[in-house]
Amino acid sequence: MALRPCNQGKGARSSCGKGQNLIPAAPGVFNMGQREDAMILLTFVFAFGANGHDCTDCGAPLEGGGRHGGTGMSFYYADTLHGNYTTAGVALFYSSSGNIVLGTVPSGATVTKAFLVWAIVANAANSSMTFNGTPLAATATGTSPTPCRAGFGSTTYAYIADVTALVTGNGTYALAGFPTYTEGASLIVIYDLATDPLRNAVVYAGSYTLEGGIYAEYR
Repeated sequence: MALRPCNQGKGARSSCGKGQNLIPAAPGVFNMGQREDAMILLTFVFAFGANGHDCTDCGAPLEGGGRHGGTGMSFYYADTLHGNYTTAGVALFYSSSGNIVLGTVPSGATVTKAFLVWAIVANAANSSMTFNGTPLAATATGTSPTPCRAGFGSTTYAYIADVTALVTGNGTYALAGFPTYTEGASLIVIYDLATDPLRNAVVYAGSYTLEGGIYAEYR
């Protein structure tokens, strides 16, 4: 998988733009000579058939159904720094609150950027969410077909919010105020750490429902 690097600039940190033609790939670290690139893909990918017996168009368990797709992923944010990123998440469906426990920011690191991403299944958009009691100003990043949540809606709506001012490092972060048909949420934290290699941390965000062709039906 090819990845075109961003221009580093003269300082320890510089930003990449949409014109750099960064190619989406699986999350991971890419060796770029003296620099490593961390590609962060914030997209919700679901396999049809999670509720196989009550999904009318998911097909047989070993065949899959006919629906998949979505708006896909788009460039959202990038930074070049001595550091890396880490994540933590929580399942939220049928819940009215939840906690994300972050414990993987290294000692000595400084948080430079943090995003909360989440998705709901509904018939209409609803970006309601509070983070440690603070209402979030969310950005819609995409839509895709429902992952067979019977009776809740026909569309998955994905959102992202900048929570940098609310994340200082490891700890427990409380979520509330979201619809009961919220699938889950993830916290993505980018941090500086002087002993880490120089990296481009590149964020893509969006929504896509993937039908893998085979799914496990359970009751």
